[in-house]
Amino acid sequence: MKKIILNLALILGLALTIFSCEDDDTVTKPSLQDDIVGQWTHSSVSLSVDGVNYTDYLRQNYPDLMGDQTDVEIESSVNEVFDELLGDVLELQDNSIFVSTYSDSEPEPGNWSVNEQTRTLMLNYEDPDDEFESPNLQLTIESFTDNVLEVSEDFEGSDALFGLLKEEETLKVTVSFDRL
Repeated sequence: MKKIILNLALILGLALTIFSCEDDDTVTKPSLQDDIVGQWTHSSVSLSVDGVNYTDYLRQNYPDLMGDQTDVEIESSVNEVFDELLGDVLELQDNSIFVSTYSDSEPEPGNWSVNEQTRTLMLNYEDPDDEFESPNLQLTIESFTDNVLEVSEDFEGSDALFGLLKEEETLKVTVSFDRL
């Protein structure tokens, strides 16, 4: 009889221990959608063709086009183009509205969202107004910290890099943003 009572007491004690503990180890991590809200300014742009830095690609495939320009001069020219395309500040608001602000023109609004599974940032401009701006951008989130956001987009075939690519080649544009 003592064994039965002892076993029942052990089972009861074990059951109370298991079911009385709360799962206080669960930490709710804020979503990427929440974390990415804020003002961002682009800090750098890099381009590659099938994994090769674009200046190396151009030197290998189009040496006459490159002339005597240094890589620094070419990268500076490309950054100037992207400065105009990307704007000065990208503000991602918590209501899924974004605004691209340019120093010399009107701000451009749109809607944004993040797909956390595919790690993509979607920017849907309300009214794209120039030939370079797509109404919908699907950007791959390459990395994200509290202060740096790095996104990329792939462009395939001969339409990319001013028609210099072959159909089977892919241009990857990677943009880094710093939080303001």
